Parts: sequence; structure tokens; C-alpha cells
Amino acid sequence: MTAETFKIKDLKTTYGVLAGLIARWVDNDINSAIRMFKEQTHSWNEKMWRSAALTASMNGISQLCHSVLNNGRADQQSNRHSDRGSDYFIGRVEKETGLNRRRLDLQKAEALLVVGELEKQGITSVVIKGLVNAYNLYPRPCLRPMADVDIVVEAAVYEKTLEAMTALGNVIIQRGILEASLCRPDNCQYPHTWSDHPENCRSIDLHCGLRSYPLGVPVTFDENYQEDCLTYTIENDRVTGLSLQDSIAVMALEITTDIYMQSQRLIKVVDLVLLLEKLSDPEELSEVLSKRGVNVLRYVYPAFVTAERLFPNSRAGEYARHFARYVNKRMKTWPYGVDHFEFSQASSHVRKPTLSLRIGLVSDLKDISAVLKRRILPQKTWSARKTSGTGKRQWKTHYIGLLKRFPAFLKRDPRRTELDVPGFE
Repeated sequence: MTAETFKIKDLKTTYGVLAGLIARWVDNDINSAIRMFKEQTHSWNEKMWRSAALTASMNGISQLCHSVLNNGRADQQSNRHSDRGSDYFIGRVEKETGLNRRRLDLQKAEALLVVGELEKQGITSVVIKGLVNAYNLYPRPCLRPMADVDIVVEAAVYEKTLEAMTALGNVIIQRGILEASLCRPDNCQYPHTWSDHPENCRSIDLHCGLRSYPLGVPVTFDENYQEDCLTYTIENDRVTGLSLQDSIAVMALEITTDIYMQSQRLIKVVDLVLLLEKLSDPEELSEVLSKRGVNVLRYVYPAFVTAERLFPNSRAGEYARHFARYVNKRMKTWPYGVDHFEFSQASSHVRKPTLSLRIGLVSDLKDISAVLKRRILPQKTWSARKTSGTGKRQWKTHYIGLLKRFPAFLKRDPRRTELDVPGFE
């Protein structure tokens, strides 16, 4: 597989332009969005347009970009000559939109099949995040891409649910403490977010809780969540989903965790902003979340600050100010020093991480080693490590293996100016 090289500064520039384009789409200011985009891209060369295509794919906003730009397509054609770079970008996001429609049909069919089978066996399943958001937040579902479908069940029926899903022909491709990922045996691998294969993304993540470490915010889905669940419409079918308040909390915790792990995708922030538009009062949200635990109240704050900075005219600022009273001084200050591009998918190749920001986020930790331990896996899993032939646990090997999964703290070269991307066409 060949790799194409992109300049970091080009990716950063295109990230800012595309984020501004989507911000104006959120504000329902399409004409301003197109005008701004044309002004900022008129001097782009072919490499910049290819960088924009990569940025859009990695952040899950290709479909949104296509939707916004398609409204001004006729105007663009009448006011400027065609060039290879912009035509490539438009063609790329248009192609991804079409592919996502086909993927979405496969994902929806898989999810409804599983939900229906579980219902027959008396198991209550809750569909969360991507699939529900696609059909209830966006004017067209294909505007919201997703890697998989997330379904939650109670911990007591988790093993029974796995048996039911494998009986349907699913296979377990990986299993964690609080979740298992299952897919059809004919599912293709999904190596990159910009993959062109229409049958990718057919896997289902089965949860009995939310993995929110390193934040230390355990979220176990129990009867308290199910009592507040709502019924959502997916075309002609109806599924159970989380309440609006819990959906906001889950998305906010995901964004905060992503910031900390340096793997944020812009589409998640768009989800959060659109969810907040449906909620009438910040006090209503804090009242519900106070029942979930004080840590939830604290750690949704960075997500609201992030959303406010990227979408300044949204209601995220109102929620950021409201939830600021639940956090300490250090957590109030650290999000404003964040460069959002550093927390995009290209972040692990950009520059040396600012350790003090991560330590400031996990405010009750005192040293870097504690942060490293907490950001990888909760402590109870370490004792499950298999022993060596001598009966001693291979702690050093264990730590090295885990750290390799997260390159953010390892061998980061602040002088690196280019990013090698395999398989991008």
C-alpha cells in the first residue's frame, strides 16, 4: 500500500477553513458559508485541495461539506473556471456522500435485525449515538457518517445478548471490559476513515457501560437510564434511545475523552451542538446529570468549551458558562489553550504533547506516571495479565504493549512537518 505525504501546515489550514464552513451551516447561513469558502480557497493549489479532502474525511464532515457546497455549485461554475484541485475535492466529498448512503442502509438493516431479535428474547436494547443522531438531528441521515452502530444492554443480560447476536451470524472481532464489537463474517476491514469500500462499517458495538477512562467517570447503563429513555423513529421503524440529556452527556464525555487522548473528530462536536439546540434549559441538563454523578458534571464542561470555540453562535457557550461552576480553576483554564487541530486525527504526528494540559484535565492526579496509568486501562484489568512460565507477571512487557497503542506520549517529534497517509486516493 503506497503512502501519500501531506504537509502539516496545509492540513491545519484546511481544518480551519472547513470548520468555519460547517459552523456557518450550523448557523443556517449557507450564503455566507459559500462566500467565505470561495474567498479562502481561491488561491489553493492541487495539494491544498487534496489536504482538504483528507481533513474532511478524517473529521467525518465530507458529507456536510458536499451538502453546503452543492447549494452554491451553479454559482461557483458561473463565476470561476474549473480547476483540477477543486474538482477533485468536490468529486471526493460527493463520492463519499453516495457511499455513505449505501453504508447507512447496511448499518440500519444490521441494527434493526439485532434489535428485533433481542426484543423477541425479552432483552431491552438501547441504540445510542451515531444511528439515532443521523436520523433525528440531520436533515438527511447520510450527512452523519459512523464507523459502527452502538447498542447498550444491562450488564445482567450482556452475555445472553452476545449469544443471541452470534446466533444471528455475527462474530466477535474484539472484546473489552465494557463492550464487544461484532460484525458479519463477510464484513470488509475498515482501515481508514476515508476508505471507499461501500460495505465497510457494518460492525455493531455492544455496550453495558461507557468506557470513559482516563477521566475516571464510570457510566454503567442501568434502570436509571432506561427509565428516561425515549422512542426514536428510523424511517418506518422505531427504536429505543437515550434521553436527550443522557445523549448530550455521552457525547460530551466522548469529546472530552477524545481531547485528552488526542483523537477528536469534528463530527462529534457537530452532534453535540445540534443536541444542545433541542434542549431548552441548562439547569434541566445539570439536574439530570447530578443523578449520574458529580464527575459527569465536571467533565462535560471541556466539551461545551470546545463546541463554543468552534461554533461561537451556538448554545454551547451558554452551557459552558453554566457548567463552569462545577469545575475547578485548572479545568476552567486549560481548554482555552488548546489548538483544535492538534486534537484532530492527525494530532499524533504533529508536535510534542503539552503534558501539563492533560494533567490539568485529570486534576486529582499528581504526577505523569499516574496519568499514564489512568489513561490506558483501569487498574482492575492489570491483574488479569497472564503470567509467564515462572509465575511472575510480565509488567514491563504489559506496559510497553499498552503504551504502543497510544503514540501521543511516545517519540513525538515537534519538528516534524509532514504526515504520511497510506492508502489515500
